[in-house]
Amino acid sequence: MKPLKNVKKTNFAAVISLFIAVFLAFITLQSRFLLFSQPAVQTEALPCRIKLILYEGGTDIYLSDVEVVIPETGERFLISSGDYIFVEKDLTELTLLLFKEGYCDTAVFHLPLAKGKLKTVRYAMFINDGSLPFTVYCEAPTAEQVKNLLAAWKK
Repeated sequence: MKPLKNVKKTNFAAVISLFIAVFLAFITLQSRFLLFSQPAVQTEALPCRIKLILYEGGTDIYLSDVEVVIPETGERFLISSGDYIFVEKDLTELTLLLFKEGYCDTAVFHLPLAKGKLKTVRYAMFINDGSLPFTVYCEAPTAEQVKNLLAAWKK
């Protein structure tokens, strides 16, 4: 009779092993189905993130309560150095106007953008002692933009 008891234990272990194998196969197939059924993330649909590092020129003290205006979108933000701005419009470049009490007004022209990317920029703002009417920064376009422009206008 002992061999009969061992057979029952062996059958029980086989049934449990089969159940575990089927369960693992189901989980694997389910996860692969979910993986392939998810739409691919398109970077064009994501906003561009801009991290602004704003500091006092000459002292490198980080600034807070800086008003940022984006003329292309009409948006206004009150930010501190290190804060992020999200640009959801389909733009290749941006203008930033920076205002802070006691500092020269600052304009940033042609800030290149890339959808779905993070762009970190640093700008000094200078104390308004009457010597500067304003500060202007002009960013260079991306290499691809320059290449396309030159190719389009070359004879």
